[in-house]
Amino acid sequence: MYFYLIFSFLLIFTNQILVGQIEISKIDPNYNNDTLYKRRLNPVFIKDSIRIRTTQEEEAYQNLKRKIIKLYPYALMAKQVYVNSNNDLNLLEKKSEKRRLKKEKEKELRNRFENEIKGLYTSDGPILVKLIHRETGKTCHEIIREFKSGFNTFIYQMIAKRYGYSLKETFNPETDADIEHMVQFLKSEGQLPIFTYE
Repeated sequence: MYFYLIFSFLLIFTNQILVGQIEISKIDPNYNNDTLYKRRLNPVFIKDSIRIRTTQEEEAYQNLKRKIIKLYPYALMAKQVYVNSNNDLNLLEKKSEKRRLKKEKEKELRNRFENEIKGLYTSDGPILVKLIHRETGKTCHEIIREFKSGFNTFIYQMIAKRYGYSLKETFNPETDADIEHMVQFLKSEGQLPIFTYE
């Protein structure tokens, strides 16, 4: 008897709390006007089953986690700056106006991010390049080529090569599954801060 009372109390109490999340919909008029209660839930990230890592694997895992937490906001800002810049450039008709806007944007970005980017480690470069490609759908080489001359793009590519990576690297969810899983996991955990660049 007590079980039924507690169960009915919990059922009523939960329905009162979640009343905004519950939908009542008719299934089929042929089924005696039965109703179905649906509840919308937040998306859930299902990760691989727990496996025991060696100390080296755990260290590499934690290192990747720290890097993505540090670099993902830059990739989001790069996406936002890229989209905003393209929108602004599409509004202009003259090449001189577009050139002036590109120079202004570059100066603004240098003032805002130059010290922060210089503070990154060289090992952060390949991950940042892949995250930017993941967010924008374009490689860093293509983005630089759109806004700078081919010679400048070549110089930036040579600098990247000097540090052991390429601006032409692309993000592939299959080959870069560890980065993709880490980003999805950190998003589901709420550990990736979302910044907007204004």
